[in-house]
Amino acid sequence: MIRTLFVMLMVAVSLTALGQETISTPVIIQKSTQKVKIGTKFYFIHVVQKGETLFSISKAYGVSQADISTENPDIYQGLKVDQALKIPALLIKAEDLKGVTEDADFIYHIVRKGETLTAIARFYEVSVAVLIKSNVEVENGVQESQVVVIPKREVPTEVLQRDSIKTPAAVQPIDTADFITGDYLMHTVKAKETFYSLSKRYSIHIDSLIKQNQETQGVLKIGYVLRVPLKAVVVAESKPVAIVEGLSNGCGCDSFKPVFSNPVHLAIVLPFNAKGKLPGSETGKINSDQQNFVNFYQGSLIALEMLRDTGYKVDLQVIDTKKDQDQLKRLSLATDLIIGPAYASGIKPVAEYAQQRKIFMVSPLAVAPKIVDSNPYFIQIWPTYNEQIDALADYVISNKEGNVVLIYESGKDSSELVTRLRNKLSAAFPPTTVGDIITKRFFHISYRTAQHFDALAGIFLKAFSKTTNNIVVVPVDNEAFVSDLLSKLNNLRVVYNMPIQLYGLNEWQRYQSIDIENYYSLGLHYISPFFIDYSSPRVKKFVSLYQKRFLSDPTQIAFHGFDVTYFFVPSVSLYGRTLDRCLSCHKDTLLQSSYRFRRVGMVGGFENTGMFRLRFTPEYEIIAE
Repeated sequence: MIRTLFVMLMVAVSLTALGQETISTPVIIQKSTQKVKIGTKFYFIHVVQKGETLFSISKAYGVSQADISTENPDIYQGLKVDQALKIPALLIKAEDLKGVTEDADFIYHIVRKGETLTAIARFYEVSVAVLIKSNVEVENGVQESQVVVIPKREVPTEVLQRDSIKTPAAVQPIDTADFITGDYLMHTVKAKETFYSLSKRYSIHIDSLIKQNQETQGVLKIGYVLRVPLKAVVVAESKPVAIVEGLSNGCGCDSFKPVFSNPVHLAIVLPFNAKGKLPGSETGKINSDQQNFVNFYQGSLIALEMLRDTGYKVDLQVIDTKKDQDQLKRLSLATDLIIGPAYASGIKPVAEYAQQRKIFMVSPLAVAPKIVDSNPYFIQIWPTYNEQIDALADYVISNKEGNVVLIYESGKDSSELVTRLRNKLSAAFPPTTVGDIITKRFFHISYRTAQHFDALAGIFLKAFSKTTNNIVVVPVDNEAFVSDLLSKLNNLRVVYNMPIQLYGLNEWQRYQSIDIENYYSLGLHYISPFFIDYSSPRVKKFVSLYQKRFLSDPTQIAFHGFDVTYFFVPSVSLYGRTLDRCLSCHKDTLLQSSYRFRRVGMVGGFENTGMFRLRFTPEYEIIAE
């Protein structure tokens, strides 16, 4: 069974990446004694010293390796000297509150002598389960002066209005200062902070700040702890900073405490046609579609392996819908997340099943507009065609200066695609008026590929400018037409010395007859949901693991399988059944994707609008802008 393959792979992977102890002189761990508050949680910030391991750090603080890994997801790359780790402070005492007994979302209850968890639950009229969910450390009881966090959303309104639990007006949110350890000031990242803003605040060059914190890979997240060299810090600017963050800002999950599902029950639903084995295992041959699904699945396995190494637990179930749609009946009742199926024709029964049971379902490959419009549990990864065209228009419009020329096939004037782009671009580039002179900035041209260059040159010259940049937009998915047009545009550029900047479609990347030199010489710009930077350490790590496990190079769909799994398993683990309220603001650093989800209408699901702006350069590179 494919499930068996997964188990074998997981067992075969060495656990030495995290936490392995070697026989050597014991290293004495210097425990941090200063607690900081991030969101509703308290942490010790531990700065890794030479010789320390995850195992020894977890023993010193009495916190499991899995809990430390969950709070520090970049740890899978290995511990580094001077790396700052957030260590959960499991037992919070009254003195940690500094006088604060509540904030906008939570009540902080200080346990009195003789008080029990049941008594606290009864006082606030909540269940014991609610208290344990919000305070995992109280499962075995509470201690005097311990702090119990109580979500206000779980407390009845009349209880919140009691004088006995109201916060005095003078009480302010907790202030937690940046603190100094060794030669560094340790700064905890807050909402909307960037490397640029922090470099300005601390008067340090942005490249130096990134170099001091290489584990971030140049990407900041709320709660990261950064090292700022003391010699670079301007003392007057190093003021105490209040760290009172929710899960995120500006989205529906600000008021929600994470609901952890451990393990995450994941079902991958794909048409393998495996008959109990991997596709093609009997004949040694598989068709291209089956190979794509295997590659997607293998990318998912690498993601699960990495997630496991950072503390996540996943119960994986693989459903082969190619054999029989009735296989859906095998789905576990405990399923938290469904990834699949592959084809639009197979989505409806799975989506109906997921909606009935309130299971979040991710469609990784197919677009299903009717379902995403009406099913709140349906999540569509692939951006719609209209979304991609709108993104292309926005890309063009971002270039404020220039002469815009829309070129399309003869007879396609009234097509939805051409009409959509023409309306957007004509509105964005209206004629300019200087005195009595009106200058057009937007033109549209249609032609047939049979027309000779000399005949077309006259038409083009009326629309093109020799003095300003000519932004040429070609919304055409026809290989013969595009090949002919690009050749003519390149001739126009050379013969008439016309500055041209070309905008085209992502679909052009699959064309075989195009002279790719034209992409570089015309500076092709296009929109794509995917972009792989092979110089990225994360990409290199994935490629290395994939080659080692499967003895082949990962295809783009293998990267896709990784990204989908690596994004959604942690998000379901973090938000549980409230994922729909938090998905729009959940972010993660992926290999080839940049997910940005938005809800469709009032009762619909979610569609991804995250795309890359890509450009061919004269230096024969493709870069993301």
